[in-house]
Amino acid sequence: MQLFVELVETLVREHKLLYRLAEGQRGDTKSLLPKLPKELQEPMSSVEEFSELTPTEYNLLQEFVLNAGKVLTHTHLLNRVWGSEYREDTQYLHVFVRRLRAKLEPDPKTPRYIMTVPGVGYQFKDMA
Repeated sequence: MQLFVELVETLVREHKLLYRLAEGQRGDTKSLLPKLPKELQEPMSSVEEFSELTPTEYNLLQEFVLNAGKVLTHTHLLNRVWGSEYREDTQYLHVFVRRLRAKLEPDPKTPRYIMTVPGVGYQFKDMA
């Protein structure tokens, strides 16, 4: 659990930096990689795209990490990342989860970290 506390603290610091960037710009998050749980460091270090996450991808990842192990509904994620006016636009969520998986998962077609809960939402695998 300590690894997740450290990861969340890092995410909050990085989030503040990324939030200052205009939407659509990319922020360098290479400093985040060494602070991730060891289970995620090795597979992600080989994924070049991980070094850059958009602010929205970052916010989504942060929501997953803050709620690791919990099933998060589509509505919850849409409210937290995009705002209540997007609560019915699940297509946004599916697109960004696909992008995150492409950047974080060793094999995005068989995810190990961001799991789909059919008809409900997603779950970030708890590493504790």
